Amino acid sequence: MLEAVERYHERGHLPFIPPGHKQGRGVDPRVLDVLGADAVAEALDRAPDAAGMLLITPTDYGTCADIRSVATLCHDRGKTLIVDEAWGAHLPFHPDRPARAMDAGADLCVTSVHKMGAGLEQGSVYHLRGDRVDPDLAAHAPDPPRAARVDVPDPGELELEQAVLPREAFFADAEHVPPERAVGRVCAETISPCPPGVPAALPGEVITQPVVDYLRSGRDAGMYLPDPTDSDLETVRVVTRP
Repeated sequence: MLEAVERYHERGHLPFIPPGHKQGRGVDPRVLDVLGADAVAEALDRAPDAAGMLLITPTDYGTCADIRSVATLCHDRGKTLIVDEAWGAHLPFHPDRPARAMDAGADLCVTSVHKMGAGLEQGSVYHLRGDRVDPDLAAHAPDPPRAARVDVPDPGELELEQAVLPREAFFADAEHVPPERAVGRVCAETISPCPPGVPAALPGEVITQPVVDYLRSGRDAGMYLPDPTDSDLETVRVVTRP
């Protein structure tokens, strides 16, 4: 969704975002129910020159929209319906689940198979239906920019030695040192780069060079570090030596 909004801004367009989406509040009833045909009709009435509709369903919370009613409305008005189905790769595999976008009248949908489809990280596919979208437009789209390289250690290199109990390390006397000086020291904080949100180091574990390389390259590539004291990773909190 954020990527789509950025593209709108680049082209000087104003996307319709339902109340409650900003700041993650999600308190408006239409947000809880996901966008239905009434909300879409209201948005299209305000923007009659819109070329189409981008519908995000399922949401991060698992709520699914009534795609059929939205598709009917869009097509009655000559609009294209595009569905961001990032969390819907599992929908076709059980009759009791909501219909997937391609079975409910959408013209184009994008599915992130790495989320609910067990695909490789950042793996996505797009599906076309009908003749409202020219297949050549997607086939000749420019390649996306390559992500910065992250030095991912071998799995064994992430299995750190537990020198002391996590509670003891967390409440022990500690100091902040540059990452290169943290190698061989006992970590006194949790360091979980996002993505993927998995701790690379926990209190009580001995920090190694591969972990420092991983954290540094990940930080340079745009990973967010929400839990360490220094989220810029200029320093690491370690247990003070006796």
